[in-house]
Order: sequence, then structure tokens, then C-alpha cells
Amino acid sequence: MDAARDPVRAGLLHGRLGGYLRATGGEGVVAQYEAAVRLVPTSPPLAERAQVLAAYGEALIGQGHYRASRDLCEEAIAIAHQLGALAEEGDARRALGVDLAFLGDLEAGVDQLREARRIAEAVGKVDEVARAYATLSGLLETFGKLEAATEIALEGAELAAGRGLGRWHSPFLTTTAARALFARGCWDDAEVLLGRAADRVAPELAATRVYIHTARSQLDLARGLADSAAEHLAVAREAYAQTVTQPWFATPLFVATAELALLEGRLGDADAAVAEGLEVAGADLSFAAPLYALGLRAAADRAELARARRDDEEVLGARQVGEALAGELHARLSPEPAGGAAPTPRTEAQAALCEAEFTRVAGHSDPHLWAAAAKAWERLGALYPTAYARWRQAEALLLGGLAREQVEPPLRAAHATASKLGAAPLQTEVEALARRGRLDLEGNAATASAPAPKPPSPLDRLGLTAREQEVLALIAIGRTNRQIAETLFISPKTATVHVSNILGKLGVRGRVEAATIAHRLGIVEPGS
Repeated sequence: MDAARDPVRAGLLHGRLGGYLRATGGEGVVAQYEAAVRLVPTSPPLAERAQVLAAYGEALIGQGHYRASRDLCEEAIAIAHQLGALAEEGDARRALGVDLAFLGDLEAGVDQLREARRIAEAVGKVDEVARAYATLSGLLETFGKLEAATEIALEGAELAAGRGLGRWHSPFLTTTAARALFARGCWDDAEVLLGRAADRVAPELAATRVYIHTARSQLDLARGLADSAAEHLAVAREAYAQTVTQPWFATPLFVATAELALLEGRLGDADAAVAEGLEVAGADLSFAAPLYALGLRAAADRAELARARRDDEEVLGARQVGEALAGELHARLSPEPAGGAAPTPRTEAQAALCEAEFTRVAGHSDPHLWAAAAKAWERLGALYPTAYARWRQAEALLLGGLAREQVEPPLRAAHATASKLGAAPLQTEVEALARRGRLDLEGNAATASAPAPKPPSPLDRLGLTAREQEVLALIAIGRTNRQIAETLFISPKTATVHVSNILGKLGVRGRVEAATIAHRLGIVEPGS
């Protein structure tokens, strides 16, 4: 068409094309919105200009450019308010609410979203009412307001279903509620909601299917159900291939993919998932932060395994990867990040986790940093990452040679949470650490009496004799020299000599470090 003769219509068409390209992952999104804003004149005031400004602002949110989006949305609101164009004003306020929250004023952002919802109800735009619910509940979940997010998401899902949008908006809102419940530790309730969402989602909603099945895979992973998690990830990846590009939907898929790889010990695959996820997350640190944490966790696991194998080259490689990730994250947490976004409380908790993981990469896990990470997650009411951090804190305290009275409280807290949640992999790790350190998880002596070990695997590369491998296996489950002597029918003096030889051959300072090496190399299974 002739843009010179009808610039308003041309601008609206460019805006519409930008929306389609954004939804389908096409290129040139920004160029289309810029054309739309350039074509629709500033004078006289037009509702169409408010419309394209709001749409462009919403697109910029997906790229993490909150400050630029805020300016566009405020201009759109001023025009719409002057003209009494309520629908356009509501669209702009919905986007502005997200901007304000990520720029550091969550309360003002929530107020804008509630006003957007009121306007949508006033003009009778049911679809926009549901979108306002979805945006508000998702924002609250992102900022760690888990109880409020659950309530608003469920309220929105019920409203959408009651107004004929049950297959469109209800599944997304139901999944948001499930994600909040998962973080709160209500795993059975989350599972019910995710099953409901999966049953009701319209097949053409690829992004929502990614959202649903990724959330279910993360629940399964926390429970240790790797096969089921992999099945849900396969469904999510198939839907993702249908040009799903929005970080809100896509980034959690790579988080879950990395988590599955870590659970199965595929550290290279975890690295690949983190790298691809960081590309998808782009400039938005709120989506990138959990990927940095997982990348550093993978680097730390690789470094610890390499140290146990005495592979200095692999240790150096792991450290280089960890330093690169930590350096990039530190730069992105600078006072003036891209888009002007302030770190959310969840991003700050992820950053604390990253700082603690990096000390594992460097070979001196810091219990104080792990305690700080645990407190950051605890303030958000997120039980599972709190328990993970408490486990690592106890491990660091034990490796640092601290007394049992200092090690046991965080380990007991981690064990209680893991047991309550049904977080089988974490519970197994906690119990294995308790055996290695002869720690009491229950407030009695039960933990100290570990069952007899399974026969150790021969690991000649450690330079240990067959008898020393037997002794190391017993050290790994927390046996004293006297108990080792009784088990192997040798004298306590001989057992002491064996233990001393093992420590020397492994190049470690004490029994706990030797037990940790045995655990990492798989000489003794975690549940032994």
C-alpha cells in the first residue's frame, strides 16, 4: 500500500507484522515496530499511535529493554488517556507494569497491572482480562511472591474457563500456579495442576506446551524420576521447535535440560544446554541467572571429580569455564545493566548460589557463602534450593574440619526438607554425607551405625592396594579405625597404618577428604 497516502493504516500493518514475527520467531521484529511508530503521526493525537507504541513497548520487554519500553508505554498512556481510548490505555499499562517491576518498583508495577485488568473488564475484552491475570501472576512468581502468585493464577484460570477461554489462557495460568506451588514445596498439588493443564491446552499453543511440560520435568527431576522427566522434556522440545522464542517460555526448557544432564552425570551436555539457554535468555538476567548457577555447578562437579582423579589438566579446564561464567555474571550485575533492570530477589538468590558454587570450582567450598545462599532462598520461601544450599554448607563445614555440632544443624535442616518434599536425589546425597562424616541426622546415634559396605570397585589408578580399597570404602561410610579393624579382622594398629597410607597416597589431609574422594569416584554408592 501507499504509506505516504495512508500512513496510519500502513503503521498499523507494520505493527501487526511485527507482532506476527515476534510470535513466530521471525527476524526484523524491531524494524517493523520502528516503522509503525514512525508512520503513525504524533499530531493530532491518535489512538492508533497509542496502540503501536504499546505494542512496541511490549516487544522490548521480551528483549530485556525495560527502560526504553517504559518510555514508550508512558507516551502511549498519555495519548490514550487524552482521547479516552481505554483499550489502548489498558494494553500500555499491562506492559508498563512489567517495566516498573523490573526497574525496581514491584508495587507500582502491580498497581499498573491491576489497573490494566480493571480497564479490560470495563471495555469487555475478556481475552485482555485473562492476559492481565497471566502477566500479574507470572510477575509475582518471578519476584518470589509465591502465595499471591498462586492465588491470582488460579483465580484467572477459573475466570478464563468460565468465559470460554479454558483451552487458551487457563492452561498457562494453571501452570503458573503449579510453578509457584512447586517452589513453596507443595509438590503433590503442583503435579495435579500440571496434569490438568496438559490435558486442557489447545494443541496449537506451542509456547504453553513448552511451559507445562518443562515445569513437569523439573518436578520429576527434583523427585529423581529421570525417565519421566526426559519424556516431558522431549514433548517440550518438540513444541519448542515450532518457533517458540520468548525467553519466558524457552529459557526454563534449557534449565531443565541442564538439570537432567547433571542428575545423570552428563556434564558436557549440561554445559551445552547452559550455553544455548544463555543465547535464548539474551539481555534479561532474570532468565539467565539460573543458567549461570547450573553452569557453575557443572564446572564445580567436573573440578571435584578431576581432583579426585588427580587430573590437573581437567581441573584447569573446569576452572577456566567457571571463571568465564562467574566473570560474565559479575559484569551483568553491574549498577547499570542492559535495559536498566534491577536484579529481582530471585536473581539475587541465584547470584548468591553462583558465588558459592564458584568456591567449589576453586577447590575451597565456602560454608559462609553457602549459608548466605540458603538464607536468600529461604527469604523467598523456596524450600528445595534452600535445602540444596544447606547440604553444600554442611559439606563445606565438614571438609573444613569443623566440629560435629557445627556441621549437623544445616545438614539436619537439609535432610528434613528433602525427606518432606520427597526429593530423593538430594536426600541420598545428604545421607551419604552424614555417613562419611559419622554425623547424626535424627538426634540419636542411629546415623553413626552405618550398614556394611558393598564390595568396592577396583580403582588401580589411585595406587591403592586391594586391602586399602576395602579400608577406604569403610572410611567412606564413616567407620572409625577400631570399627575398620573389627570389620576386616585386623588389629587397630594395622587399621591405623592403612588409613595413614591411604591419606598419603590420595594427598589429602584427613578422613573426610578421603571419604569425599571415594564418594565422588563411585567406590561406594550414595545409598550404601
